[in-house]
Amino acid sequence: MGSPEPSETPRARRFSAFAEQLQQRVLAEPGDIPTDVLGRELADWTVRVVATSIDVLFLCLVQGVMKNLHFDSTALFIFDWLLAISYLCVIAWRGTTIGNVATRTKVVDANTGAVLNLKRTLLRTLALVGLLLTLIGAGIDVLIPLIDEKRQSIHDKAASSVVIRTGRIFPAAKWSAEGTSHGD
Repeated sequence: MGSPEPSETPRARRFSAFAEQLQQRVLAEPGDIPTDVLGRELADWTVRVVATSIDVLFLCLVQGVMKNLHFDSTALFIFDWLLAISYLCVIAWRGTTIGNVATRTKVVDANTGAVLNLKRTLLRTLALVGLLLTLIGAGIDVLIPLIDEKRQSIHDKAASSVVIRTGRIFPAAKWSAEGTSHGD
């Protein structure tokens, strides 16, 4: 006779539940796509990561150019602050960054659907910077939209914001029992 199977540990049960929830979100039917208060589609995790990556690459490129032009540290410091302030103002004014424009997304108020004001944009940015100071905080902030009902990161929750899609770069993937087909 074989030995009885060991019972599943609480950690394994939580992981299984998380994996099942994640699979349901990834394989959601088109009618299951979450929307904001105005009925606009919320940006999925992949699009958000691509938008953020574009922003980070742009900022690194600008920093590299400035350093190669051999500005002194005071000029670089002032330039960094001006760049940060301009980024905040553009998000508060238009709800977009360079990455958002490239991925056709926009940051809006979760309750009204309007563009965030400067105060809430600052709160969102400070929450993001605070989370990025630790690897664990950054990791959690990046992964939370995968399981969150409104696809919000922690910094979105802090400012009561969501990221919506304003268009598509590629057609939406539609899942079927036979496999994946693409269409819009």
